[in-house]
Amino acid sequence: MNVTGRSQCFLCGSEAICVNTDFGKRKFYQCSNEECGDYEISLNAMHKMENAPSQKQQVMRQVRMYRGTDKMIEVIMGPDNQIMGNPVPRNRQL
Repeated sequence: MNVTGRSQCFLCGSEAICVNTDFGKRKFYQCSNEECGDYEISLNAMHKMENAPSQKQQVMRQVRMYRGTDKMIEVIMGPDNQIMGNPVPRNRQL
């Protein structure tokens, strides 16, 4: 893992810790906002969601559902080129 340090959360814009994962193809965010949370997102999904506030809000709701649990949301591009938020075991600890 490569810690990039303090950053803005991609989903909500709050202060977050960001770590590059999967050889730089994804980012893990640990967001400080109680309305958001921890998630891992592919760069492809970030690019697709960059100018899509409604998609960001939808994913943020999923992320919030798993805050404080043993799971987090992994945000990726699905086979039909759609954004997918999948619950996965929490395996990142900062």
